[in-house]
Amino acid sequence: MALTYTRIGNTIKITGSSPRATGVLIIPDTIDGFPVTSIGEEAFAGSSGLTSVTIPNSVTSIGNQAFYACRGLTSVYFMGNAPTPRISVFNGAINATVYYIQGKTGWGSTFASRPTATWSPVAPPAERVNILVVQSATFFPTPVWTSVATNTVRSVGVQQFYRMRASIVEVTVNLKNPIWTPVATNNLPIVGSQFYRLVAR
Repeated sequence: MALTYTRIGNTIKITGSSPRATGVLIIPDTIDGFPVTSIGEEAFAGSSGLTSVTIPNSVTSIGNQAFYACRGLTSVYFMGNAPTPRISVFNGAINATVYYIQGKTGWGSTFASRPTATWSPVAPPAERVNILVVQSATFFPTPVWTSVATNTVRSVGVQQFYRMRASIVEVTVNLKNPIWTPVATNNLPIVGSQFYRLVAR
């Protein structure tokens, strides 16, 4: 599943996904280096297989009926202050509860006609990190691996999966329907036949 979006000036509006969103959806706070600030009208309407959504603190507005008829949606996690409310955001999403972090502003007992509750991330991101080491080798089938870069990556308190694409380290929390988000970039030397791998430490 890949998110679809449009760029408006220096910001990103999420317009939906292809194919239709199912399972757990985590909306990134940036795409192509630009902040994701809004979710468009009817962006995920009819995504009955969608069960959970996490919305970053960069999102300040959500369009009408963005989650219309998402009957399988039970949990919507907001990382920041309450976006501009639209009463029909969750029309037909009759099982959804909106969760917000205590201390964030603009929240009440309901949001867009859905009940709210407070939640706490498993741990503050600054307190938990994953150490990822990039190793290099030039000889197969018996390579000698040498560390060439170290990445300190914040953990969000859930199981995370990493991959390295070229020099970029990306993360996702869902391998079935992954949304890969860049978390680190390495300046790696290319000398002859070079092989790289990413390992946790």
